[in-house]
Amino acid sequence: MQKKSFSIILLVLIYIIFALDLAAGQYFLYWRFWWFDMVLHFLGGLWIALVSYYILFFSGYKRKFKKVKEKYSITILILVLVIGVGVLWEVFEYVMGAVPKTGHILDTCLDLLMDIIGGSVGYLLISKKYILAKR
Repeated sequence: MQKKSFSIILLVLIYIIFALDLAAGQYFLYWRFWWFDMVLHFLGGLWIALVSYYILFFSGYKRKFKKVKEKYSITILILVLVIGVGVLWEVFEYVMGAVPKTGHILDTCLDLLMDIIGGSVGYLLISKKYILAKR
């Protein structure tokens, strides 16, 4: 995949996430559908994994990984970035007062789980085509 087409995919995905979040705020979708928040966390984790890949492979940073540990280093780095952004988002939700009055811990755990699942799907999509294929 070319750099330009990959960046278009990233832009389309972030616009979808942004549009869904705007629609959710406008039409109270987070409160109407208990699962709607999970969809956005999944898409957010997916986007973070794809952006991480984009930065690693198209910025030239990939060359700094050693051949033996390359696959595992990239996997760990992408997972850490997905979890880190997910945790920062949960802190942002808490500070903004956008957390449920009851069941906050369960909501946070589900949100982080969906971030990780989305990030894992993103990693699997790119690893099949790029990371593992280049070995």
